[in-house]
Amino acid sequence: MRPHLAPALFALGGLLAGGGAGGAAAWALSQRLIKGSGEPRGWRPVEVVVATADIPSGGSFWAELLARKTAPEQHVQTSSVRPADARHLIGAHALVPVARGEMLRWYAVAEAYPSGACEVLRGLAAGPELAAEPRP
Repeated sequence: MRPHLAPALFALGGLLAGGGAGGAAAWALSQRLIKGSGEPRGWRPVEVVVATADIPSGGSFWAELLARKTAPEQHVQTSSVRPADARHLIGAHALVPVARGEMLRWYAVAEAYPSGACEVLRGLAAGPELAAEPRP
C-alpha cells in the first residue's frame, strides 16, 4: 500500500462506519413507529388551564376567564396550572399580562387562595369550559 493513501482510506472507512450506524438508528426508529407503539414520547395530550380572554397585569382571575385545553406533554411544565387546581386561581391576581389562549402558569399568579376557599368550578370535570359564576 502506498503511504500517502493510508490517511484517505482511514477517513473513508470512518465515513462508511458512521453512515452505517446512522442508517441503523434511522431503521430502528422507523420500526418503533411502524409497530404502533403509541404516540412518540412527549406528544401525549395533557389537560391544562388557559385564559379565555386577555388578562392585564394586576387583573383578577374569574371562572369565566378560564377554560380547559389539551397540550402535548412536552409543552406542559410543572408550573402549568392543571384543571384539578384551577379553583386556587379564583380571585387571585395576575403578576404579568396573560394573553387569550395562553397556558396559565403558577409563577404568573399572586395571592392564590388555599385549597377549598372557592368552590365555583363545579362543572370542571363535566365540560370543556370551567363553570361560570358571577363575580362578587
